[in-house]
Amino acid sequence: MASKGFKGFAVVDDGGKLVFNISPSDLKGITANNWHLLNKPLSEFLREDRTRDWWWEPICVDLDASLYETMQQFVCTKVHRMYIVDKAGIPTGELNHKQVLRQVLEFVASTQELA
Repeated sequence: MASKGFKGFAVVDDGGKLVFNISPSDLKGITANNWHLLNKPLSEFLREDRTRDWWWEPICVDLDASLYETMQQFVCTKVHRMYIVDKAGIPTGELNHKQVLRQVLEFVASTQELA
């Protein structure tokens, strides 16, 4: 991930539905007792390590969500990245908190210009 400049990536099932988000911080649950899971296929890693409760389902937003709803979701979940998904749960994009803040700042700046 680091060599390509990615901070994380989406994992989808065979139907393309988003099932997991993985990033370097997700590896904080790796211990001496479960490090062997790193050598397993991702599907097996996720299946076997789910019971350890150190990760959660990816946070998603629908294309119909307003900017306000999206901001609220970032605030309430305290995540830095969420996926935009269609009605079938298939990711169509990714959104991070900096992009949302940039939109808010641009909106505020544009309203001040009009005043």
